[in-house]
Amino acid sequence: MFELVKATIPYPRHNLKGVVTKLLTFDAVFVSGDFSLSAFSPNKANKEFYKHPGIDKIGLSLPRDYLNEIEAKHYKYSNGMFSTRTHGAYFHLDVHGEYLELGKSLISQIKPIISFLCKRSFFKVPQRKETIIFSQATGEIISVKEEHYKETPANIDEFIEIIYSKFLLTNIEIKFDYERSLKGLFNPSDFNIIEGTLYSKDYKLYKGGKRSKSFLCIYDKAKQLDVVKHAYISTPITRIELKLFSQALSYHGSMNLLECNFATLFHRLKPILIKKLKKLGIDFSQLTSSLSEDDMLRSILDEYMNINDMNVKTRKKNRVNIC
Repeated sequence: MFELVKATIPYPRHNLKGVVTKLLTFDAVFVSGDFSLSAFSPNKANKEFYKHPGIDKIGLSLPRDYLNEIEAKHYKYSNGMFSTRTHGAYFHLDVHGEYLELGKSLISQIKPIISFLCKRSFFKVPQRKETIIFSQATGEIISVKEEHYKETPANIDEFIEIIYSKFLLTNIEIKFDYERSLKGLFNPSDFNIIEGTLYSKDYKLYKGGKRSKSFLCIYDKAKQLDVVKHAYISTPITRIELKLFSQALSYHGSMNLLECNFATLFHRLKPILIKKLKKLGIDFSQLTSSLSEDDMLRSILDEYMNINDMNVKTRKKNRVNIC
């Protein structure tokens, strides 16, 4: 059985020298109980994963205030369906696509993971937060700040719903795998090439270390599996990945996007995928002609190429009118 308990827990923050520079103290609601009862039955890995389009990864994040840091150390479920990490002010949950059943609602497969982690006491529902900042030079208190939160769960189900409501959809990676090499179909000058992987040139590094990742990447998936996972595949596989992040996803419903299956999700995301491809200005004509007419990636590229053709015709017409 599981029950909710209230406790006051300090979470110190240290600098590189091990000196406490900040102390966060939470009055919060935690889950207590026999964690061996928190069973989770993951989906089986899809044996056809590298033969069909699908999702490579879905990334979610949760504000760190809702994380029980004592329990939630780096954790990866043994069969690889999901992994967790903490970075900066957020806890990240990555759900790996080879374990998702694409014909089913995606959120119906993700919610059990969040419920499982709740019952493993990964999270807390804060009631009050006190932040004390110390001087790194003298250790004296510089400031004290107190914050209060409104939600108080009455039972485990309400606890899980509060935690779920705080998760944000941070990224979706859509993948297309082909059992042949495709790199000869692209102009290398359209990409940044790093260790054999082609990255679109929309990558940006901002002041302060923030970065905007490439929307498109193309690489030898069979080689990557051999090097990273020591999983040898005799068939050559070229992977094309399209990556959408939180800003783009927020315009299309964010977490609500996951309430449907992959085919519906893909249809809903097509306009933003085409828009982002258009910004890259890459010539996909050879790739498009190499794909079958019912290919999902081709359905995007055909519309992208049609838009480009229309733009070219418009520019030519305008030049004629000016003359």
